[in-house]
Amino acid sequence: MPPDVWRRLGEEFGRRGWLAPSVDADAFVQCRTYAQKVCPDRPYELLCPAILTVAAPQAEAVETSLAAEVVPLDRHGPGWSYGYHRLGPVIRAFAVWAWSLPLATGGRVAGLMRDGGLLADALDAVRPGQRIAKPWLSRRLCLAGAIRSGTDREAILNLLVRARGQPAAVAEALADLGLTEENPPAGLIATDRLSGPALSALLDWLGHPPLSGQVARHCRTVRRRILGHLDRLELLDADRLLLVDVGYAGSIQRGLAAILRLEGRTVPLAGAYMLTTPGLLWALREGGGDAAGFLAHLGAPDWVAACFLPCREVFESFCATSSGPLRGYDQDGRPLMDPSPLPAEQLEQVGRIQAGALARCAGDAATLDRDQARRALVRLLDHPEPAEVAMIGPWLYDDGLALGHPRRLTESRPGHPRPLLWPQGAAALEG
Repeated sequence: MPPDVWRRLGEEFGRRGWLAPSVDADAFVQCRTYAQKVCPDRPYELLCPAILTVAAPQAEAVETSLAAEVVPLDRHGPGWSYGYHRLGPVIRAFAVWAWSLPLATGGRVAGLMRDGGLLADALDAVRPGQRIAKPWLSRRLCLAGAIRSGTDREAILNLLVRARGQPAAVAEALADLGLTEENPPAGLIATDRLSGPALSALLDWLGHPPLSGQVARHCRTVRRRILGHLDRLELLDADRLLLVDVGYAGSIQRGLAAILRLEGRTVPLAGAYMLTTPGLLWALREGGGDAAGFLAHLGAPDWVAACFLPCREVFESFCATSSGPLRGYDQDGRPLMDPSPLPAEQLEQVGRIQAGALARCAGDAATLDRDQARRALVRLLDHPEPAEVAMIGPWLYDDGLALGHPRRLTESRPGHPRPLLWPQGAAALEG
């Protein structure tokens, strides 16, 4: 019997009040798995009445009925059932929570592409007919647009150092600041990482005219293209713009708030995020608006943040789209995309998982509360089953600012600052 059926069973037994007081749905799945191994012909004789408070025949009848309903879902293709039972309950809980926020009242809602697109679809599935936009924004472009000139050191540091997994290389910095035709300052080469003396040298060099003016013109163009894109979607005339995304330190919200101030636009911003870290404080204190986090807010509870953040790429991979990274915008505010480096087979698999998850959001299944959603996601990330890792672990993850180059989730890179993106997944594969 597929474990997905057992998880659904645990939820059903909980709704019926059949689970023992110390047992939740996750514990039931573990016990049901164990019972299948040690007494496969009569598992419920072991589970009842210690785990389930009813007689074994009652429990067996419910399992038989539910299995007949759930197993045919495989016709949707591998991954659909996984999305329905594993990812769907978490994003449904997020969507219900997001709509309950006062921040969601009286303005427009925007799911930030790429990762926020799935969350926007979840909000739409939970409450159909709402006007939800899906603008294309990125940390790189929003932080570039927030730079006033080559003398704006703090804003430049946000783009080149603070928002990245490792400091930008000199060539990356020149490209992001519109200086690709310039030779770097003496003593620096294109591949040098910007830390220590190299960073100081570049910042001093950028402050000199005419380079400072070139940076100012480039960044002004970037922010006006961003605003042109948002105007195309009629998002900047709202009473409030609620940004929906996976979250963390709120770099996009912070950068967009600065862009709006620099260009004299006054729409208030807010954020509804899956998880936020204490780094969000910078956006809040600089007038970036308000924000809330679902699984964890400002890093609390720390047991959730400590599990999620070191392997956040797993959840972000569930949110992937067939579009590659955002390169910029044309003169009319239309997004320009690079090709996706993700394999077609992976994109198809992710698409099936997303379809299953959104079907869960649109259905009438019970909604997890926040603590239940936290435990469900921590279990997925921290205690994955080998079958889960066999499906998800080979996926490529693509975020140029975070990693520089695409990497597989369970690929080992000895000597790298992050030798494994998903250590728990790699450990599950090893036994």
